[in-house]
Amino acid sequence: MDPPKEGAAADAGRPAPTAVLIATCVSTLVVNANTSAVSILLPAISEDTGTSLDTLQWAVTGYSLVGAAVIVTSGALGDVFGRRVVFLGGLVLFIASCALIALSGSGGGVIAGRAVQGAAGATILACGMSLLSVSASGSGQVRAVTLWGGASAVGAAAGPLVGGLLVDGTGWQGLFWIDAAIALACVPVTLRGVAESKDPDRSRSIDFAGTVLIATVLAPALLALSEGAQWGWTSAQVLGCFALAAAAAVAFVAVERRVEAPSSTCGC
Repeated sequence: MDPPKEGAAADAGRPAPTAVLIATCVSTLVVNANTSAVSILLPAISEDTGTSLDTLQWAVTGYSLVGAAVIVTSGALGDVFGRRVVFLGGLVLFIASCALIALSGSGGGVIAGRAVQGAAGATILACGMSLLSVSASGSGQVRAVTLWGGASAVGAAAGPLVGGLLVDGTGWQGLFWIDAAIALACVPVTLRGVAESKDPDRSRSIDFAGTVLIATVLAPALLALSEGAQWGWTSAQVLGCFALAAAAAVAFVAVERRVEAPSSTCGC
């Protein structure tokens, strides 16, 4: 039998290690399930904490705003300091935020915890995808990313169902304790089976100006889209948010043309 051709071997690619798949896909599933389940929990949280539903909507909006602002920063930090260590930091922050929310007796505590969770979730998703990408190649990389995407979709779809079941069975706090336990189980898997990786060609400087400007583009735009129906799409608040986002976008392009390591090229 003829030996396999070099092109065929290259096409087969390098599969992602099992530990990388478990850590990244399970954490992604949990983050997305948590995100999609919270809206189902808001009435129970409102009744338990005495906080109005309008106020508690900031537990959803704040999560999105912080996540949008942090996702690029986490990518740059992963490139410079190591994707595994930043991914682990996201897991630890996610566990802490789950505990903060579950133990909170006030709506303010829930909203604050969700803001922290937005930063944690963005870090886990961004650097988890990057860890998968660098751990595999060719068709192996395609399979890994496809599995990651499937876990993400399953989590988002299952979240409301799981949240509804847990409200009746364990109270709204149950979701956060379970999510914390699953995220905690991902920590030793990551420590033992996931190799560290960085971008050796990237400057070790962090583009803080670009990061702030990206946050200034995304946060007001998301805020306007989230609150536009309530504020009115032609209200001063909505138009002001979009104007701020547009101005920040122009400033971002101008800044990124001059920096050594622009935020837009981060690997996570």
